[in-house]
Parts: sequence; C-alpha cells; structure tokens
Amino acid sequence: MQNRSQTEVAQKSGCSQGAISRIEMGDFRAVSEEILQDICRFLGVSWEPTKEPEAKTLICITSGCLQNTPYDLNGKIHFLPLPINAAQNCPGCGQKLTDQCPHCQSPIRPNSAFCISCAKPLITVPRELLTHPDPQAYLQAYDGQCARLRKRSPFETTSAATVPAPDQ
Repeated sequence: MQNRSQTEVAQKSGCSQGAISRIEMGDFRAVSEEILQDICRFLGVSWEPTKEPEAKTLICITSGCLQNTPYDLNGKIHFLPLPINAAQNCPGCGQKLTDQCPHCQSPIRPNSAFCISCAKPLITVPRELLTHPDPQAYLQAYDGQCARLRKRSPFETTSAATVPAPDQ
C-alpha cells in the first residue's frame, strides 16, 4: 500500500487494520464503498465502483432430487432447495430450474423453503410424505439413500436420478 502501514491507512480511513488486510487479499466487501473511496483518496489512487449483475437464484422443484434437503418441521417433512448457479437444468435430476415460485410466480429468495409472497412450500411434498407416520425415520432413510447414491461411480447408470421414497 505505497509504503504505508495497514494501521496508518486504517486510522486515516476510519476502519480496522483487519479490514485493510482483507482488502489487500481482494475482499472488497470488508468495508463500505464510502470507506473504499476514503482509502483511495488517502493513497492517491482512483477507484470507480462497478455494479455486478445480480445473479438469479435458481432452484429445482423436484421433491426427490438430491439438490433438495428434506427436514422435519413440527412433525411434517418439507424440502429446502439448494440454490444452483450457472445452469439451466438441475445437475441432480436434469429437470429445468426455476427462479419463481411454482404457485404464484413471485421471485424466490435464496435459502428459503417457502415463498415469501404466497407462503406455500417451493417444493411440493408428495402426499405419502405429508402424512408419514415417522418423519425422523424417513429422514434417516433418505440420508442413507443419498449417501449410497453419492458413493456410486459416475459411470454407473441409474433408471432415475431422483431418490426413491424409503420403505415405510
């Protein structure tokens, strides 16, 4: 930093020495744009903020897909979709990905199992799972099946890419 210590730059720009260290390593989110501008002015360099295009959050809405994690909420099974970037089709099951709620077509929020507009689950749970007598047993069996599928050779073929429902 032009023969200036991190501590000196931090004091002159109003941030911590740790933030300056993170900036030097390329983490420009460590401080606000205003502080980055102060640092640049202090160092005598120019900087123009650039806006990166917002990446859409895409999910697979197939309930048995390995990209979706089942969980128990108050004795009922729901699925949390894993956000997928830079793909049109799901790497887990091959189905087309979506960035909208399947019920109301509102944009989805990352890391959410329910739509923030209509409050419905983003992934429709099969009817047999809605009334499963032992959700914990189902989740344990599902985890076991996922583990077995992940251990398979990528060259083995399967008739379906989705995880079958465990035996009851």
